[in-house]
Amino acid sequence: MLVLNGMSYSRRSSAFSNAALVVSCHADDYKSIGPLAGLEFQKDIERKAFNAGGGRWEAPAQNLMDFLGKSSSVSLNKNSYKIRAVEINVSHG
Repeated sequence: MLVLNGMSYSRRSSAFSNAALVVSCHADDYKSIGPLAGLEFQKDIERKAFNAGGGRWEAPAQNLMDFLGKSSSVSLNKNSYKIRAVEINVSHG
């Protein structure tokens, strides 16, 4: 539904970084033991991201320092997502 990754231009000269959170998932994280349980798990996460962005293809986002609890911003930092990024509390989103 909504899968995003930061954009890197070929020269890597953009003002924006390309970052991600990587986590390990195990079979006991899934609601099912069926052979497609991992895909359903992924689909559920993507659906939650889509809905967190308002269901309009807008990307849910949070400034890093807000995520780390070191600040409380009034708005998102400038970003390269062309449609629109909407601020959410990722740790509670």
